[in-house]
Amino acid sequence: MKPLKPKENHIVFDFDCTLTKEHWWKGIYHGEFSSNAHLVDQLNLGEIYILKNYNNFNSGIRLYQIPEFENIPNLINYMWGGRKRLENVRKFLNELSENDIKIHISTNGQVNEVIKLLKQSHIPLSVFTYIHGFNDSRSAKLMYDMKEEKYTQFDTCEKVEFIKYVYKNHTIDEYAYIDDDSCEYANARQMCKTINLKKESGGMTNNYFVFIKELFKMEVINCK
Repeated sequence: MKPLKPKENHIVFDFDCTLTKEHWWKGIYHGEFSSNAHLVDQLNLGEIYILKNYNNFNSGIRLYQIPEFENIPNLINYMWGGRKRLENVRKFLNELSENDIKIHISTNGQVNEVIKLLKQSHIPLSVFTYIHGFNDSRSAKLMYDMKEEKYTQFDTCEKVEFIKYVYKNHTIDEYAYIDDDSCEYANARQMCKTINLKKESGGMTNNYFVFIKELFKMEVINCK
């Protein structure tokens, strides 16, 4: 008789306007960042060049592959809602990981671009188990396995299918999914606890960090 696998705690995060404050995809590819004069005033020349020249996804050029993408500190800080919020998100994710909670991202953005943004944000990729999203051409969905360092292609673009994959392939104790899009999490309720944010309202606040820690029975020391 095979020994039973120990039960695990898992959480799936949306990326834009859930982990981040601003919507990276709309900001870059729909021109919302470039139309924000206050933001543009704070950018370096490389960042301005990106906004002016790479706001059309159909151009075929992938942002994370161009040299200018290596130096976008102001865009990074803006996307996360400032340095302080970025520090809080980084600390929160590290705390989840240190408590043996498996962390995943499921996004409608591109997997490789999200990975690059996380690196630029100095969020260690080691805290994540899977990152699920589109391939570079947005023609298919991928899952990147951080431990195995390999991609798996999905037959569907639905986030709920990724949530099902995690559910079926792991022995789950506590399972949660957080997103700012009610259409995404409505179908996940049968498998896990869903935590809804108001759509594009600036991402998770510290109150959500505390709630999630309490959900996983983590000690809450400082919620400020």
